[in-house]
Amino acid sequence: MNMKSHVPKNYHLNDNQRYFIKYQLSKGLTPIQIIKEWDEEFHQRKAPSEQKIYKIKELHEKGVSVKKRKSGPKNKTVLTPQKINEIQNVVDGDPFITNRAISELVEIPKSTVNDGLKTVHVKKFRADVITTLTEEQKLSRKSFCGTFLCWNIKYQLTVWWSDESTFKVEEMFKHVQRSYYGTENMHLQIEKKKRKKSVKVWAAIRGDGNVVYEVLEGKQNSKKYIQILNNKIHEMEPHKSFFMQDGASIHHSLEDLEWFNIHWKDRWIGLGSEKLEWPPYSPDLTPMDFSFWSWVKRRVALYYPESYCELKKAIDEVMNNLPKQEIINMCMEVRDRCKKCRENNGERFEKEY
Repeated sequence: MNMKSHVPKNYHLNDNQRYFIKYQLSKGLTPIQIIKEWDEEFHQRKAPSEQKIYKIKELHEKGVSVKKRKSGPKNKTVLTPQKINEIQNVVDGDPFITNRAISELVEIPKSTVNDGLKTVHVKKFRADVITTLTEEQKLSRKSFCGTFLCWNIKYQLTVWWSDESTFKVEEMFKHVQRSYYGTENMHLQIEKKKRKKSVKVWAAIRGDGNVVYEVLEGKQNSKKYIQILNNKIHEMEPHKSFFMQDGASIHHSLEDLEWFNIHWKDRWIGLGSEKLEWPPYSPDLTPMDFSFWSWVKRRVALYYPESYCELKKAIDEVMNNLPKQEIINMCMEVRDRCKKCRENNGERFEKEY
């Protein structure tokens, strides 16, 4: 925090200052020239902005007085029973209507609309944005879950669930507290955090608690994705494991499909797989989305990283010390979620991620 003397960004011009600007304009001076003349006339007041002078120039050209308008107390609109009933009817007819629209329809100020909504006990809620599933997509989800549940528990726990996620420095912090106590305004300042470079991470987890990951550099594409898999394949034991990937575009190019058919043969799950097709729009069925990334990010945030290097170091620290039992629990939960999906005929059973 830095202490700095308070200089108001904007202040109201008094009538003498307004008349001075008007006089200079009548002499043919431009706003920039008026600003230069300002210091000689008003030594202790900062010159107004060009925008302010242009507004006075507009009034002058229209023949309207440049004198400051007097403002008095505004008459508060009284909420009558009729207006309250109108507000209730408008909201009942369209729950997504805006305060401005209510104000125009009922013919009352927006500030009074809020009082009226409180009177009828109406609160504002945020609607969940979802992607509506087609019948074909629901059937695909239900089919996947049925097939997965038919596998014995040994096969289910040998699946590598994979995904990518982005970590940002600004996401690691809660909102900064900006109010403070004091006997007078000290005009304290808080430095605004500049946008830092983000860190993208690819990871895969298996039902026995094993984890592999890699920090990604630059923009990703199919070739870089295959390179990651080549780097990690010796740790993943394709001959006795299964590999799952979602429908991201870099996951199912022709090169990807060829690579998986060679190295994982019939032991991979994804778009274009002959073993088991991954259903689209199904983040609720993979532990990477419904649990893993949020769990990791909460622990990375405890390191309070303030730069790209600190964030990367925190990610490495967390990823290299993940409790195996937590990973096992995440992977085991897929069984229960598949059961819920089938009970809901392929429909989602919770919010989107």
